[in-house]
Order: sequence, then C-alpha cells, then structure tokens
Amino acid sequence: MSTKDPLLAPQGVSFIRGILCALMFTPLVFWPSFYYFLVSSKLFFVLALSQVLLVALAWLWFTHKGWRPKRSWVLMSVLAYVSLVTLASIFGVNPLLSFWGSPERDVNTIVFLHLAVVFLAMVSVLRTKQDWHRVFFVSVMVAVAVTVIFFYTDLVRESVSWYAMTHGGATIGNSSFYGTYLIFHIFLSAMLALQTKTQQRRYWMYAVVGFLTLALMRSEAQAAVLAFAGGVVLFFALVLMGRIRSRVQKATGICLLAGLVVLVVYIGASLFFPHSPVRQFVIDRSADTRFVLWDIAWKGFQDRPLLGWGPENFPSIFQTYYQPELGSQASGGEIWFDRAHNKFFDVLVETGFLGLLAYLSIFLSAVWGIRRALHAKHLSIPEASLLVALLVAYLVQGLMVFDTLTSYLSWLVVLGYIHTLSKDQNEQSTSMSASRPPRSVLFLFWILAASTVVLFYFVTALPAQSSLATKAVFDAKTLREHLAPYETAVTRSRYGIDLRRSALAAQTATLILDLPSQHREQFSSILFQELTLAEQGLLDSINHSPQFLRGYLDLVFLYHVWGRTLDTSKFLDAHEIAQIAIERFPNNPLPYWSRVSLYLDEGNLEQATYVADKAIAVGPSIWGSLLRALITVKFLNDPVKEQEVAQHILELAPSLQPLVDAYLAIDVETHKIDLLFRFYYDASF
Repeated sequence: MSTKDPLLAPQGVSFIRGILCALMFTPLVFWPSFYYFLVSSKLFFVLALSQVLLVALAWLWFTHKGWRPKRSWVLMSVLAYVSLVTLASIFGVNPLLSFWGSPERDVNTIVFLHLAVVFLAMVSVLRTKQDWHRVFFVSVMVAVAVTVIFFYTDLVRESVSWYAMTHGGATIGNSSFYGTYLIFHIFLSAMLALQTKTQQRRYWMYAVVGFLTLALMRSEAQAAVLAFAGGVVLFFALVLMGRIRSRVQKATGICLLAGLVVLVVYIGASLFFPHSPVRQFVIDRSADTRFVLWDIAWKGFQDRPLLGWGPENFPSIFQTYYQPELGSQASGGEIWFDRAHNKFFDVLVETGFLGLLAYLSIFLSAVWGIRRALHAKHLSIPEASLLVALLVAYLVQGLMVFDTLTSYLSWLVVLGYIHTLSKDQNEQSTSMSASRPPRSVLFLFWILAASTVVLFYFVTALPAQSSLATKAVFDAKTLREHLAPYETAVTRSRYGIDLRRSALAAQTATLILDLPSQHREQFSSILFQELTLAEQGLLDSINHSPQFLRGYLDLVFLYHVWGRTLDTSKFLDAHEIAQIAIERFPNNPLPYWSRVSLYLDEGNLEQATYVADKAIAVGPSIWGSLLRALITVKFLNDPVKEQEVAQHILELAPSLQPLVDAYLAIDVETHKIDLLFRFYYDASF
C-alpha cells in the first residue's frame, strides 16, 4: 500500500473510526441555546458528523474496494427497513412532516437516512472484535458519565435549572428513554467483562454493570426494568442450555426458558383483556391511555395497511380517531399524543404491514447471525447468550416505549457487531490495497462532496439556526429583541416548523394580552409585524398539515387577542377558524371551547351556553371540559346553576375539589380576562 497519498486506507479508516467513536458521545450532547435543547442538540450533532462520515466513507470505497461492506442478512434487513421507511414517507399523508419531524423528537426520515450511513460506516471499517470493543468501551464510559449526571441531578434537583426537562432521564431527556439506553449498556458492559483478559479489568467492568443496573432500578423506567429482568433470566437459561455435558444444567435452562416464554405470552395476551390483572397493573401505573392509543393506532392501520401513514404522522391518526375519554380521570387527564407508546404499533401505523415485517426481520436476521458466529466460534456461549438476551429485552420493552436517537445508535452498534462476527474471517480480510479510481469515479465523488455541503446547509445549518432563533424569541427580554429572530424562527427551515410556529404564536398572544394598553399603543408597529408573522406561519402550517389541531387553536387564540387589543375585526377571523376546526375535529371538545371563549367575550351568553353544551356532549368526563363548563356558568351570574355544575364535577372527579372551590370563589368582573383565556388548550388549571 502506497504511503504517499495521505487519504489512503490507514488514515481514512482511522478518521472514520474516530467519527464513530465521537458519535457514541451523543447522549452527553446538549446546548441550552437550542429549542428543546436535550433533543435538538443531539440531532444536529449526529446529522453533522454523519455528513462528514458520508464523504469520508465514499472516498474510502472509491479508493479501497476491500473496505466496502460485505453482504449479510443483518445488513440487508437494515437497509430494507430504511428503504421502506423512506417509501412510507414519500407516499404518506404528510411527506414534509415525515422527513422533517418535530422538535420534540429526534428521529425522522432524514435522520433515518443518516443513521443508515452510520451503520454502513460501522460495518465497513470495524472488522474485528477489537475494533468493536473499542467502540463498546467508549459508549459504556459515556453511559457511566450520563449515569453520574442522573444521580447528581436526582440528589440536587433544585440546583439544576433544567432538571424538569430531563423527566428523570438525565441528559437523555426522559426516564423511559434512559431505561432503554441503560439496558443496552448493561449488556455491553457485561460483554466487555467477558472479553477482558486481566482480572482487575474484569472486576472493574462488573462494577460498571452493577452501577448501571443500580441506576436502572432507581429510575422510573418500569418497562425497561421488567424487560431487563426478563433478559437476565433468558441469559442464564441460554447459558445453562449450552452446557452440553451437564444434563441437569441443560434441563434447568430449558425449564427457565419455557417458564419465561409462558410468562411473556401470558402478559402479552393479558394486555388485551379488559379485566385481566396484568392490564389493571398497567392502568394503575399509567392510566388506560396506552390502550386507548393502541385502539386508535389499530384503526389507523386498517385505513392504510400497506405502507402506513408515514413516519411522524401519528398526530394525524390521533386526531382522526380521537376518543373523547382521553382527558378524563381514567386517562390521567392527558389529551396530546404523537406516538402510540408501543414500538410495534408505531411501526405498523407509520410504515404499514410491510414496514413491521421489515422491522421484525432485522431481529430474525440478527439471531441468525449470532447462530452463525457461535458455530464459527467467533462467539462463546455466554457472549451469544448476552446478545440474544439484549435483543429480546429491547424488543419486549418496545411494548411500552418508542425509540430515540440514543437507542437507535445503540441498536445499530449491536447489529453491526453481529454482522461482523457472522461473516467468515477469510471473507473479511480481502485485499485492502489502494487503487486509483478512474476520472469518472473521481468526478462522482466531487459531486457527492459538493452535494454534502449543500445537504449540510439545508439539513443541519438552517434547522439549527431556526432552533436557535426560536429559543432566542422565548428568551428575549424586550419587544425589539423578541421581533429580531422571529422571522427566522417561523420561516427559515421546515424542521419542526409547525410546532415551533404554534408555540411562538401562543407566546405572542400571551405577551400582548399581558401588556398594559399604553405599551400596546407605543409598540403597535412591532406588535403588528409579529402578529402578521405568527398569522402567516400558522395559516401555512394548517394548509400543509390539515390535521394539525394545535395550529387552529393557536390561530383562534391569536385572532382573539388581536381582536380584543388592536383590531376588533379579527373576531370574525377567529370565529371562522374555530368553526373550521369544529367541523374538522368534531370529536374533540377543544375547538368548541375556543368558540365559547369568543362568544363570552362578545357578551353572547346564549350562543356560548349552546356551544358549551355541545362541548360537554362530546366529552362529558374530560377534566378540562368540566372546569370550562363551570367557568361558562359563572359568566351567566346564576349561583344555583354554579352549584349544580360544581356538584356534578365532584361526583365525576372528586380530586378536582380544590380547583372547583377556587373557581366558585373567583369574581368574574375582576378576573374576566384570566377566565376568558382559560378556554384554550394550553391554559393551566
């Protein structure tokens, strides 16, 4: 191999391996200047590194054919799944949303395509166990760091300004996601412990296993804890079954495995029986919300069974088949969901039957790869058992959780490892010598490199800029500072634009509502510019995303405040949008209540009562509707009716007693504005 060209294999391979190791630091990446910073920071980090990886990998493939990935069932199944996700996005109900996603979530179709590049790089340059173990070690050390942060923030919650945003998940951002991340790294730590040659290092790695397991038990990730426990039992069962010389141990392993299978089947089946103890166990800990969501998902699947609705389009399914019991005491009062909270249902409704088949085929191909590696003696029985147990634990916890960027990266590391060990060593060690690519190939490479620069600008730089601008608007201390980044925030990039526009419009309306009248007149020009930008953004969003209910509600809210403070003609626009929302979402009470607020502000008590009755009829047990009904009655100045409504609320939801007492005591004339604007979805009770 020539050493004259600095971009030949050794340097290129080392560079790619360095990027892959850097990607393992993703869970630690967060920058508070971004909107939804625990999510967005990781997203932009992975996108940027993946794009650098794409160019480096292309050069390596063009100049060193031996470093191109070898075919395997694992590789083909992963690429098949990514291809089906892309197809489902193109032919889904909202391709823009599928490709660009939401700022609340860090996985969309664009991310999937970048993760495919990461996986191809892994299986290209990580050719030996030692290569993979270096990546494992880096990833495990990052997991240890994340867990140290988890314990620290848990102990001193008050001193961590962003603790509430972590939802008990440290830098991962949610306890459930953190639990999934821990499952992977507990098993990877155990894998490293089995491979470590010195006793001291082995004990150290087992200490890491214990530390991460303690964090998992301390977390609120109940699904992950149960899946992990099952994975541990499965590991011991498989190890015992592999003890060919000991019939007793083999029989014990078979019994453990049989018992585990029966238990999993029983639990899985019981979830779908209304009065089963397993279902009641889930309801006691997370209400019956998940079962309502699963029913909605199943109805959505029946509408588009082949390729589904497209990734990130569950909100459309949710609003299409919205069930009014959501928001009631039985459902924990929650009314907004963008996932089915079940990986299998999410895959089924987003990518259809074909997507679910492709997803499950990845696990089947991985198990087949582990079997090949075991027969070729690339894996010992304990190592193979660890990998199978990890995959099964990950699969089972998916019954209650969906994936994030961190879990996908961990999953790809495991799949890439299995791919490598399932290949014959002779096949892996093909010629690595450099070859001078023809001019046509070099021309293609430079086109790809230039395209990647464009890709970086539109897919990473602009979304990052818009996220920074959105956060800057929220953090602004003056109206002029508020307006400066506003246009960038609502127009610059399609990444998560609907939700960003919604949140900014609600903030604009609230800001204007809270301003003294003299300040509204003084800054009327700035306010008008901001209102216009917010209005145009929301109109564009509901035009491109007709099922985006938040957009309609925020537009009514915006027009209502606009009409009340600066231009009374906007009341007509507010009524028009509210009526469109009622017609488009007839089973959701929120559009009805937005119109009730308008009628009450105009003094049209008869129409307000009429629409309020319709809202109650749609969802008679929804907490928000019950409390809004009490507010509506207060505007009628009928104490007897107030007491009747209050008594009815307490019969349905006794836990609302403090709020009911507070609203009964409040004076309408003194707190009119505050009461009027508690009819919108983001009003707190």
